[in-house]
Amino acid sequence: MKNYLRFLLVSLVGFMGIIACNDFLNVKPRNKYLNSQVFNSESGIKSQLNGVYMGMAKKSLYGGNLTMSTLEILAQQYKIRSQSHDWFQYATYSYDESEVMATMDNIWSDAYRLILNINDFIKSLDNTEGVISERKSKLLKGEAYGLRAMLHFDLLR
Repeated sequence: MKNYLRFLLVSLVGFMGIIACNDFLNVKPRNKYLNSQVFNSESGIKSQLNGVYMGMAKKSLYGGNLTMSTLEILAQQYKIRSQSHDWFQYATYSYDESEVMATMDNIWSDAYRLILNINDFIKSLDNTEGVISERKSKLLKGEAYGLRAMLHFDLLR
């Protein structure tokens, strides 16, 4: 009789443990937002696109390398003749030097990371019926297509 009660109690506790753990694996991260959370409001959609612009302003892209430094040196806008100059390796197109290689890797990886984010934004924007108007959706999608094209053209350049 004791074994039967013990078996019944252990089975009941095990069964309750299995049933009670349904939501255990469905944990939402506290420091990040899921796509379903971002794209359920107009402000969330706009902040997602704003994140793309903030990524473009990084030093590795338009906050430095693609506007004021690396690109200008590669385009021979400045005459750098001294080998001791910090930008001499860039001016002589020494792409196999570690510093130049790291700069180029940062440009390419950050630009393609943004292109992937824009692709995700465009795909997610298609599923926002009822959240924003069709006119705003088309406007934001056009802006995203333009940003993606600009990044591709700058990488080609």
